[in-house]
Amino acid sequence: MSIASPWAGIEAAQHAPRLPRHPASWDDLAPGSPFLDTIHRGRFPAPLAFYLFFGARSGSRMMSALGNNDGVLTLASVLDSPVGQHARDVFGFYADHTELLSDPLVLRRLDLVLAAELDPHRGAELPRR
Repeated sequence: MSIASPWAGIEAAQHAPRLPRHPASWDDLAPGSPFLDTIHRGRFPAPLAFYLFFGARSGSRMMSALGNNDGVLTLASVLDSPVGQHARDVFGFYADHTELLSDPLVLRRLDLVLAAELDPHRGAELPRR
């Protein structure tokens, strides 16, 4: 399961070497980085179910120029990658990047997904893609 993960990378991260300081994670999150390339080449084992959660609400005017986003990540960085194609299901929420971690709807859906995966008898409660 991933929650608001930039599987396609973060465009600004490719400029990190020019900055005097940058988050260490940006070395791996630049589009085309060796880290992301390795992830994109990999495949999920057949019995492993992968779910992708993302938010689509932003109050950031600066981010609005980049298109739909969660206030931190563009939806393209979260959804436009080979990883998303392997998701059993994708869930979008009207929440920003940090609200996703405490939003009651997100937590309820997370609970349903885990219950369905851990108890096959409850699997019928979750629609399959």
